[in-house]
Amino acid sequence: MDKLGRRLREAREAKGSTLEEAEDATRIRAHFLESLEAGDFAAFPGGDVQVRGFLRIYARYLDLSEHLWRHYGRVLEELERHEELVREKSGGDYVDRMKRGLAHWVSAGREGALAWGIMVFRKESTA
Repeated sequence: MDKLGRRLREAREAKGSTLEEAEDATRIRAHFLESLEAGDFAAFPGGDVQVRGFLRIYARYLDLSEHLWRHYGRVLEELERHEELVREKSGGDYVDRMKRGLAHWVSAGREGALAWGIMVFRKESTA
């Protein structure tokens, strides 16, 4: 983890970018970028899905896409170990509830966007 985070930080610094500039360019909050650079994946409420997405976006910003994905497998293994530790400590409920909750909110968001789109379409077609 430290190796991946160090590579991210070094690439950002080599680019001459601050965390705030990276936040503006990627739309990922600086504290999450800082957590990626520290290898602290427990800081992400969306779990490995959020980490994967943020890593992909940040790697593109840093022009590291190909280089980063060589190490990505190790990151996923570490995330799986982290989830397993959380499951052991919580009796398995916490991670499962978190994943179900995230899936629920994603589904609700899609349904809300669809309903909004239908309302806008209806307004435009009746006008």
